[in-house]
Amino acid sequence: VLALASLPRDYLVIRRNQILCAMLNALKIPKNSDSPDAELRRSACFALVSFASRIGIGSPNCLDPQTFASIFDALIKATDDYTVAKEQGDIGSWVRASAIESLVAMIRLSRGSDENRGSEENSSILWLTPSHWVELYSRLLKLVLDKDKIRSQALDALLYLHGLSDHVYIPHKELLFSAFKAETKSLDLTCFMRLLRLEEYHKGVISGVVLRIGVAPDEDPSSYEASLESLFSVTLKDLSIEKLHVERISNSVLEIFNDSRSEPRFSIHIMRVIHIMFLVGFLDHLSNRESFGKSLFLCTKEHIRGSTDILKLIWSSQIFSHLLDFPLSVSSQAIYMLLWLMSHRYPKVRQRSAQNLFAWLFRSGGDGSVNFKIGEDDWGKIRYIKDTIAWESPLNQLEDSLNVLHLIFLKKPRPSSNPKRS
Repeated sequence: VLALASLPRDYLVIRRNQILCAMLNALKIPKNSDSPDAELRRSACFALVSFASRIGIGSPNCLDPQTFASIFDALIKATDDYTVAKEQGDIGSWVRASAIESLVAMIRLSRGSDENRGSEENSSILWLTPSHWVELYSRLLKLVLDKDKIRSQALDALLYLHGLSDHVYIPHKELLFSAFKAETKSLDLTCFMRLLRLEEYHKGVISGVVLRIGVAPDEDPSSYEASLESLFSVTLKDLSIEKLHVERISNSVLEIFNDSRSEPRFSIHIMRVIHIMFLVGFLDHLSNRESFGKSLFLCTKEHIRGSTDILKLIWSSQIFSHLLDFPLSVSSQAIYMLLWLMSHRYPKVRQRSAQNLFAWLFRSGGDGSVNFKIGEDDWGKIRYIKDTIAWESPLNQLEDSLNVLHLIFLKKPRPSSNPKRS
């Protein structure tokens, strides 16, 4: 693909549509590929910049606004490449790094062409709409919480844009750049979290938080992830009193959760973020809890369909246990999935799911009986099961307890189908 950009300029001009199409196709992430070619996509990023540079911007027979914008859009999408290979690990990071570099190069290229023409009229940098700029900042805000090298590149890109602030669209410029320390090229996490208040930037911040918060239940309190989680929790508590933020952020989290279905590690991270949102009471302030609960339930259920990822299954049981506090239309489905996980073939999944159910029951006290109409005799059976049953035991030793719980919560016997196939 790099060779295409090296062809003679006259040929590039004549065949530019076909060549550009080939480069843009090379940058797309293949679906269901056993050997995703990140090296090709990395090269495609550089090839697009080389192609734009060779043809030129803003003169006759050069790139037009639509072509320039299509290249910019493709490079922005490339920052979402999180492809993981079994032997090489996060090969998508190669593409993310080259995409950041190429985006800055495209902006430099457009700036250079403007200076050469000596006129701001029809400036190629103005070909990018406000939505392009907001999308770029949002992606960079996500990437400043990425790995060290990518974090550094994203910070450099944001600081470069800060220098162009008189020429490019930057909403809430003062607040945005207060999160970055130009002298030390570092990030002020406290100021960074304040960007959650802004409609233009909150999704980028949430995406970055999702990527960085680890999956382990307890990190070292001094770790970067732990401090990020702590600040995120404090900010959510602060924002929970403003319904506009609650609705906007909650809907964005659901959207990210739905989009992350093809990335198992994202699923786990976003489940943990949702768990934090429940713990700090942020989701208690939703205006339409039932609608949100149904969407979250369906999304979580879809994420674990056919999954053998133990961590994902465990975190899904945590989400289902939170949904037990929702209206009956949601809680009745959540308890069914939680009981199904308690009969899973993986002992660790059974054990953690049971812990989540009993923790919710005894945390809510008598309130737990509202949706499920748990009588005094049933409470006695639940306490007995909690105190005496080891859920990591073989499944055949758990049949009686599972049947009792099904009768208590669902008012019907446990299905006899094989849980592996449920």
